[in-house]
Order: sequence, then C-alpha cells, then structure tokens
Amino acid sequence: MRRFVSGASALLALVGLALGQDEPKKKLDLVYKWDQLDGKTAVYDYEEKTEQQVEIKTTTKVEKTQGDEVADPDVTKTEVTSTNKSRLTMSFKKGEHDCGLVTVTTSRFQFSLAQPTLSTQTINYDSDKPDAPMDAKVKAAIQPQIDALTALLGKSYTLTVTRRGVLEKVDGRKETPELKDTFLFFPLVLKSEGDTWSHPRRDKAESRDGCLGEIVTLRTYKLAKVNEKDERKIEKNTKTELDTRLSTVEARGVSAKIVDSKGSGYVVVDARGLKLEEDSDSGYDLVVSTVSDGVERHIRVHSTFRWKLVELKDAK
Repeated sequence: MRRFVSGASALLALVGLALGQDEPKKKLDLVYKWDQLDGKTAVYDYEEKTEQQVEIKTTTKVEKTQGDEVADPDVTKTEVTSTNKSRLTMSFKKGEHDCGLVTVTTSRFQFSLAQPTLSTQTINYDSDKPDAPMDAKVKAAIQPQIDALTALLGKSYTLTVTRRGVLEKVDGRKETPELKDTFLFFPLVLKSEGDTWSHPRRDKAESRDGCLGEIVTLRTYKLAKVNEKDERKIEKNTKTELDTRLSTVEARGVSAKIVDSKGSGYVVVDARGLKLEEDSDSGYDLVVSTVSDGVERHIRVHSTFRWKLVELKDAK
C-alpha cells in the first residue's frame, strides 16, 4: 500500500509538470537566529556618504520706478558632502526572550568633508593618523564631527535586538534613529521568493523653529532571490513623509513638508540572519517656510550606506 501511495504521488507530480504547473515555492522563516550566532564575532567595513544642500530663499519687497512693489527673492546655497568609513566588530550573544545581545566596537574611522565655504575643497581625517598636518581653521570647522566619532573609537556599546530585528535597548551610548537601521526588519510570517513586506518608522523632526512633526519612513522589502548557499537577497525601497499632526510650529506661521522622497537598495543575509553585504540609499527634500519673514528653506539630503562582511570568527 505504501509503495502504491508513493508511486501515485510521483505520478501526480509528473502530471503536474506535464500540464505546466509550477512546484510550490519554498517558504522561509526570516529571523535572526541568535542561538546559532552566539559566540561569533563579525568584522565589517562600513561606509556612509551624506550629501546635504541647504537653499534659503528670502523674499523682500523691491520698489520699482512706477512705485509698485514686487517680490525679489534672495537665494543663498551651501553644499556639504561628508563620508565616514569605519571598521566595526559585532560580537553576538543569545539573550533572554529570544533576543540577541550585539556588542559593537569601532576600531578605526576615516572621515572626509567637502564644503566650498572652507579654505580647502576636501578635508580628510584618519583616526590612525590623528596628528597629520591640517589647517587650524579647517580642523576647527570639522572638530564636532571628529569629536563625535572619536567618542566611539575603541569603546563598545550593546544593542538588544529581537529575532525580527527590532531594537529594544541600547547600553553604552545614546540611542539614535540611525541605530534602528543597523538590522534589517524581518516579517512575522513565512515568505517565498517574490514576496514583500513593509515596516514603518517614526522619528521626531526637530528644527531650530521647534518640532515640525514626525518623519515617517516606510520601507518595503522583497525577498528577491535565494541562492544554493541559502543566502537571501532582499531588495528594499524607501519612502519618506512628514506627519505634521504633532507640529509645534504651525501656530507661529511655520509650515513644513517633504518632497522628492526616494530610496532603494539591497541586503544579503545568510540563513541565520547574518548580514553579508548591503548597498542602499535614501533621500528627500525638506521644505520649511516662514510666512512672517518670507523665508523658505530647502534642505536636500541624500545618503548611501554600504556594509561588507570582512571576517566571521569565534569570539575569544
């Protein structure tokens, strides 16, 4: 009887192929398997490049010969491009409630800044060569960035992360919105090649005028491909909007909006959820207008992020 059932199953499979029916796609549970990563240390090369352009339009009234007043906009622009290259180590440990404890250490960083208003077009700083000659005025201009990066150099902080990639706790440094993007957000249900899922994130939009509301970042993911090594390529698209319902500035005649939002890229992980590489970008234009003084500020931000696994070893 058992042989007959097996033979019938095989015959049905052949009939299905003959009729052009596709075999069902394999369903995968995409999670961080902290129990399998426990005791491992990953070494990464990380690069973040940010291009920011600030355009300020001030509308003033200019009297013409006929006595009529017309709006004459005065426009000023500044552009800054900064690049941070870091060597990071991540040590993994299985924590409570199926969470992972990820201890992150920065062993080196290289920082560059290009800004036309400074005396040199491009400034370079290497934490391995902190005493390299640099113009005093230039160094003073980038000192805040250097101090922020140096504060992390050689010091460790620990992230508590769920199996789905949600950051629950940060020990050893201040929590920032960027830390929430360290790990890919995985779906709650099994996925096959071609399936998608989404994850929103909300962060307060603070400015010199006050709170503009909340920046809402919606990322849509797609399980694009699973190769013979069971490595998973996940494509992602990013859309950014501004929710002004919590704004504290609208009553003072200040309005804000986000336009020209875009973002795309991919992440490759193994069957344990370990990130092997990432290449992604995102950008938008934040427009802030003040009615009382006729000022409109356009803040255009575009960032690229690259991760590359250099080495995976057992923690000592």
